[in-house]
Amino acid sequence: QDNNSLNKDLLPDTIPEEQYQFAFDLLRSQKLNEAKKALEEFIDKNENHSLAGSASYWIGEIIFLNGNYKEAALTFAEAYQKYPDSIKVPDILLRLSKSLSKIDKIEQSCFTLKELINNYPDSKLLIKAKAEYDLLQCQ
Repeated sequence: QDNNSLNKDLLPDTIPEEQYQFAFDLLRSQKLNEAKKALEEFIDKNENHSLAGSASYWIGEIIFLNGNYKEAALTFAEAYQKYPDSIKVPDILLRLSKSLSKIDKIEQSCFTLKELINNYPDSKLLIKAKAEYDLLQCQ
């Protein structure tokens, strides 16, 4: 693999849904660096697409998996601000709280969990959020 390949576009020149799927397939194949680059490229090209929030979530997830919790927290917080209507918002909030607690920002983590629990009572992540809330002994 030559160094130039990292500067070239990774995504196929197709519709956004196919570009997102391409990036997501890289992620599923555990090609995290390529997946992150493809997802960033997806957002650059399709900033207002309904999948941009999901792409943003997965970028945060890759950063989180690499153990860069501070950067992950910033990425998730930005995703939440930028894509408040994304279907991934509950996931974003849960991961944001997890990232915050990893860097000892417990109060902010609790606040984030409270936001998830109060604003998304029908989320499939509610049980996880409440468990995390109890674990952190949030007030």
